[in-house]
Amino acid sequence: MRDDFVGLNKAWAKVKLRLNPGEAHSIAILKALEEHERIFTPDKVPDFTKLDSAEKKLLSTTQVVLKEEWKRVKWGEPVYKCATVLAALLVIGGLFMLYRSFLASQGNSNLYHVVERTDTYVDKDGRTASSQSFDHDVVQFVLEYSDRKIYAQCDLTTLNKIDPNASCGLRPLRDYECEVARDGVKNAPMPLSDLICKDTNGRKVYLYVSKQE
Repeated sequence: MRDDFVGLNKAWAKVKLRLNPGEAHSIAILKALEEHERIFTPDKVPDFTKLDSAEKKLLSTTQVVLKEEWKRVKWGEPVYKCATVLAALLVIGGLFMLYRSFLASQGNSNLYHVVERTDTYVDKDGRTASSQSFDHDVVQFVLEYSDRKIYAQCDLTTLNKIDPNASCGLRPLRDYECEVARDGVKNAPMPLSDLICKDTNGRKVYLYVSKQE
């Protein structure tokens, strides 16, 4: 029966090497193994009346550990589970922010961003003048819209008699609602312009576009 004993010893050794002696479930298996080993003590006839009980105890304690290991393999280690949950939350959060941005862009498709504003003082003939002797202010704007740059001008001297509430009050680093004026000059409402925006106070800003990039 030497080969049988050698096989048992190998099996016992393999199981012990895979157990953690600091865990309660592993300790229970080690005790069951010791009971199983005592039945097959060398130079003694095995007491087979105790074998059935020892095997059942070994099987029941092993099943507990196998179940726990299966859960660990199935769901991963705690760090892995936390990382998975965090990654899922980040993905969901990112998708939510993209969705909100999409809704915002859909709901505010007429928003123009003011990149630059340049005020030029001119005399009655349109020539550049000093701030002490100028007649009026001509404002040059650079706007961004749909990844395009729009260069436009606002001059109130051509508007104040038609719309006395007109303004050039668009300021950089801000967004304003604007709409493209009608194509047909004949039926278009006065005053004519290329873009009609609204400043912070709700006054209309009539812009004349020179180019678009």
